[in-house]
Amino acid sequence: IIKDNKKHSLEKTIVRPSFSYLGKYTISERVIKQIVVYVINDITKDLLVNSIKVEKNQEGIKVEIGLVIKKLCKLDEMANIIIDRIKNDIEYMTGINVDRVTVIYKSFKG
Repeated sequence: IIKDNKKHSLEKTIVRPSFSYLGKYTISERVIKQIVVYVINDITKDLLVNSIKVEKNQEGIKVEIGLVIKKLCKLDEMANIIIDRIKNDIEYMTGINVDRVTVIYKSFKG
């Protein structure tokens, strides 16, 4: 950074979490499902989670979410928002790569 024609240096330190030194760790499928429910409830009250399937593969995990529509909304826009948030939040919170998120609207409960 140059300020008043003087050079200043910045130092950055990266701290590894202790679990990475301890070896392998696991995150249960139940945790992934709880994150999905939390994210959807945070985004909207117009949809109700009916089912969640989590499948592991070599690229990461695939998440399939069955939703019940409680109140009509722009479903295509809502699905895109949900998919992006779930992918980002799971990857951020767990470090697990999310290969695909699928949203299926199962029924209308109005």
